[in-house]
Amino acid sequence: MSITAEPDHNSRSSPIQAKTKRRARWLAPFTISLLPTSIIILLSIVPFPFLNAIDLKIYDFLLLLTRSPASDDAPLIVDIDEKSLNKYGQWPWPRFLVAELLEKIQQDEPLAVGLDIMFPEPDRTSLTQVYKKLETHFEMKIPAPQKVPERLRDNDALLAEVLRKGNFVTSLYFPALHGQIPNTNCTVHPLPIIIHQDSKRDRDLPDTLGQADALLCNLPSFDNAVAVNGFLNVEPDNDGILRRVPLLMKYQNNIYPHLSLATLIAATSPKTVLLKTSQYGTSGLIIDGQFIPLDKQSNLAVNFRKAPDTSRRPFEYISAADLLDGNIPANKFTNKIVFIGTSAVGLNDIHDIPGEHTVPGVEVHANIVDNILNNTFLRPPQWSTGMELAIIFFTGLAAAFLFFQCGIKGALLTFIFCGTGLFYGSKFLFSSYGIFLSPLYPALLILLNFSFIYPIKLYSSERSTRKKKEEIARMQEAILEIITALTEARDQETGGHIRRTQGYIRLMAEELRKNKKYSNILNNEEIDVLCKVAPLHDVGKIAVPDNILLKPGHLNAKEFEEIKKHTYYGKEIIEAALERVGSNYFLEKALEIVYTHQEKWDGSGYPQGLSGENIPLSGRLMAIADVYDALTSKRPYKVPVEHKKAVDIMVADSGTHFDPELIEAFLNIHDRFYDISTVTRTEENKGSKNKRTS
Repeated sequence: MSITAEPDHNSRSSPIQAKTKRRARWLAPFTISLLPTSIIILLSIVPFPFLNAIDLKIYDFLLLLTRSPASDDAPLIVDIDEKSLNKYGQWPWPRFLVAELLEKIQQDEPLAVGLDIMFPEPDRTSLTQVYKKLETHFEMKIPAPQKVPERLRDNDALLAEVLRKGNFVTSLYFPALHGQIPNTNCTVHPLPIIIHQDSKRDRDLPDTLGQADALLCNLPSFDNAVAVNGFLNVEPDNDGILRRVPLLMKYQNNIYPHLSLATLIAATSPKTVLLKTSQYGTSGLIIDGQFIPLDKQSNLAVNFRKAPDTSRRPFEYISAADLLDGNIPANKFTNKIVFIGTSAVGLNDIHDIPGEHTVPGVEVHANIVDNILNNTFLRPPQWSTGMELAIIFFTGLAAAFLFFQCGIKGALLTFIFCGTGLFYGSKFLFSSYGIFLSPLYPALLILLNFSFIYPIKLYSSERSTRKKKEEIARMQEAILEIITALTEARDQETGGHIRRTQGYIRLMAEELRKNKKYSNILNNEEIDVLCKVAPLHDVGKIAVPDNILLKPGHLNAKEFEEIKKHTYYGKEIIEAALERVGSNYFLEKALEIVYTHQEKWDGSGYPQGLSGENIPLSGRLMAIADVYDALTSKRPYKVPVEHKKAVDIMVADSGTHFDPELIEAFLNIHDRFYDISTVTRTEENKGSKNKRTS
């Protein structure tokens, strides 16, 4: 009759179960990353001041890393600096002095001159103004001095005459109205611009342009004298740093250029100026085919230039005092764009820019013009927000997947690698294409995913390690059972001996742990190992011939020498296992017990003749358990002795055969040895009886 085993359907997964597990393994990273990804996307959409501040600092850092020096055709700056104020007096200067300054610049025929200065009121130092005040105050007609030429009596007229002769650009300013009546007595020059809308919405001026409610201008004679003027408004970010400047502003249904753009237009006289817009806002300005990227609010992200060295400024500054004194070489301004402004601290035209730098407002204009002339823009594409959201989503998914696929160390390396990759990827886009895609939120998502998944991985790894340890422990126990079964197959009494000595070892170790000397050595793990390897102490007897191992009488000298070899045979078996598996604490402890449990305290034991504490603790413990069981067990060559007599014999051998400290511990628990011996033998007798009757 043949017996066929039924297949165990629970022991192996079906193809459907395996497929389900694989699908779950792939979906797990996606599922777990959904919550962190949703959190980070929400943070990126809803403005949080703290995170926005960090984002701006990253932008500043990338700008400082990648900015370049100004070009050779960069604008020149005529600076009404501290030196000029010290020599020619405080500001405002008499307008005849300003006219003289402009005349000296115009002599070199510059391309255009932008005035970062406003003249909204008449010059009080003009003779005509002085005489008017005198007449008003004294209520009488005072004749003007006849020796003063007519053109020198009115400084404002003199300045207007100079403006009319050159390619000058005057300034406007759009203040917040705050209940004031807007100035209607202004001569302004709107920008002739074509609006190209990508959407099918109405063709009115884009709502995203800055809307001005009021206007501050120069005296009409000055603005009438020029063909172009531009506004001075700039708006720093919430942290007070100026990063973007509006190039266009809407006022009374007309569009006006920033002074920097107005000066460039005056210098280049473009044929067409086209503003590209869509339903999302402005996207760029096209001047004679050159595309100038703008954000949705028509701001230009300024690519601030760096100085050639720390002792210089990014642009060439020429002191107004040196120019008035004739200390500037001829043709200095020929075919150049020039801006006139001030760096004097007292005139309060200073702006903070990225990198903890401050620059005069006139240098902001120079930066903008240099960006446009050399096409070195920082580009804020309309798709950048969508792209950042996509990067956040896919970064979170990829990072979660990698964290799951890698081990603990791999997940940590992946976290570092992904974070570094995001930064350098952002730096590459910024330096190569001028596109800023923030690495902050993807990096936060990686951190959040790591914070979510790393503990899961750690728990999973510990669980897996624990499971492997349990499997190894079960395997060790199975091997021990096999060895025990092999031993029992040769000698039934020896098999019982193995199980009893395992119990004795645990009793001794737990009692000995109460001694401070051994409390740190005999921890729970160490005791478990000793108990598990104790059954191996006589494994070498497998190699002892049956005629010796099962001999009913006493062994002669030759036979005794052969039986003593069981320690050597056991050592060979364990060492062979160690050669295969390498270093292994379980086997190393087994080797101690196998090879030293027949040693004696006074050195008269075998196989090495070790003495005292040179004998490993495991061997000394095993000696007590082994001898007690041998005394109380029946052998072919002897009858068992009673428990009390066995205890007396062992006490008598304290200090010769046994470690005295271990005998003291044995005396505290010897009655429990007796309990184990009695219970084990009763169970063995029942087992033998059942075998005979079956």
